[in-house]
Amino acid sequence: MKTKKLLSALLVCLMLLPSLAGAAAEEQPGLTADQRYERMEAIAEFIKIYGIDSSSEDDPVMRALLTMFEDEDLYNLFMESMLGSYDSHSMFIPAGTYDTAFPTTESYVGVGITMQLDGEYAKVTDVTAGGPADEAGVKPGDLLVTANGVTLRGKDLTEVSSLLRGEEGTEVTVVVRRGEAELRFTLVRAQMGTPNFSSYLVEDGVYYMKWARFADTASYIKFVFAIQDMTENNCRSLILDLRGNPGGDLNMAYNVINRLLPVSVDFFGYCTKQNGERFYQSVTSEGIGPALNKIIILSDGGSASAAEVVQASLCDLGYAVSVGEQTYGKARGQYHLTFPDNSAAVITSVELIAPSTPDYEGVGLTPTYEVHNETTRHPAASCDPVPTTDMTFGFVGEGPYLLNRALSALGYLDAGQVSYSFGFSTLAALIAFQQDYQLAVSPICNVYSAQAINSALENYAGQTVTVDLQYEKALELAREYAAQPQQYTVDVLGNVTNLID
Repeated sequence: MKTKKLLSALLVCLMLLPSLAGAAAEEQPGLTADQRYERMEAIAEFIKIYGIDSSSEDDPVMRALLTMFEDEDLYNLFMESMLGSYDSHSMFIPAGTYDTAFPTTESYVGVGITMQLDGEYAKVTDVTAGGPADEAGVKPGDLLVTANGVTLRGKDLTEVSSLLRGEEGTEVTVVVRRGEAELRFTLVRAQMGTPNFSSYLVEDGVYYMKWARFADTASYIKFVFAIQDMTENNCRSLILDLRGNPGGDLNMAYNVINRLLPVSVDFFGYCTKQNGERFYQSVTSEGIGPALNKIIILSDGGSASAAEVVQASLCDLGYAVSVGEQTYGKARGQYHLTFPDNSAAVITSVELIAPSTPDYEGVGLTPTYEVHNETTRHPAASCDPVPTTDMTFGFVGEGPYLLNRALSALGYLDAGQVSYSFGFSTLAALIAFQQDYQLAVSPICNVYSAQAINSALENYAGQTVTVDLQYEKALELAREYAAQPQQYTVDVLGNVTNLID
């Protein structure tokens, strides 16, 4: 009896196996994803019925996943595939990387320099104003020779950067080569980076605000105080810079809009889904914003998500115009499911709906005024060398003119101060240059100062600078709107009363 049962089972296997092999032979190479899934289900069912260690309650697919998930890389790959199969915004963030992928500030601990390779050494191309390197006296054009005694010759930028960065408050001693001299600086590492929000009064009637990212409560508080500063200065127009802003907290963006709109109005809508049912809601402003004549929004291809919500709301309702380039095109919002190991599942769950602009997902917002910035050679490239003969206050001629042009290109003189005379402005700029380059301070541009200036010109000559035509256009428009009558008043306590209905 047992023999008959065994023969019967073997016969079933022999019948099944050729059929599976035959099916494989009939199929063309390169199965579709659906075909592979069907094959997996068929194999799993076969295991449940005929697998010697399986049963009808077994789940071979689950067993496979659990086995695969013992490898963290395979687990991350599977999760990324699962979430990414829905849309381009849903994703899985591996353990320990969520704060890096979605920082609340664009910052790092370092010394505040930008570098590029120049032969065997890293050359300083920019110094962050107010940073450790700037305060110590490091200058663009300096070649980095050592860091804490470690030679930097032949190292790539990643290796150099790792030696300059470290824990906040710790020191790093660098030696730089400036011209023929080697200078030593001890720098205290500090938190560096771009703040999420910054603002300032541009000129009479015009105010500037920049949101790098809608994040952190402290930035929002700064924004509220900036509005107060703007109104107390009786500004009639605002330049709102959202270039490179990837978005951030959507609720914070809503609050920013609310603080800028002078009327109560539905300024944005959104759609969510739960258990297969869609829900549409709108966001309404309180009408607490100052009645500015116009807001000029700066945006580009890096402006996305919450930044686009701000732009679409204010422009669609007529309170703003935009200058720059087509935005990124992200009209969807995501929930972030974060876990204790600093991983997260980012799931698209909100459809953002502008007041009048059609769905801009994957398309972006078209600016009112399309303007592209230009890149040009550094002004130092067009400067002739400064003569090495002595020049001092009161000299007039070609020599002082070349000196003034060089000092202007290096940022020590305004373009309007360039002349053929060695005047007070030339003297002040020369002394500032001598101090920065650790030369003997003298009212005379002698051979040593001239050689240092010419060396600095050479260092800058190969660099390029960006001409911010977008900001120039925004400022032009802001001035036009600021020239119009003010639409609000401010009392001695700073309270704003709008003069519009």
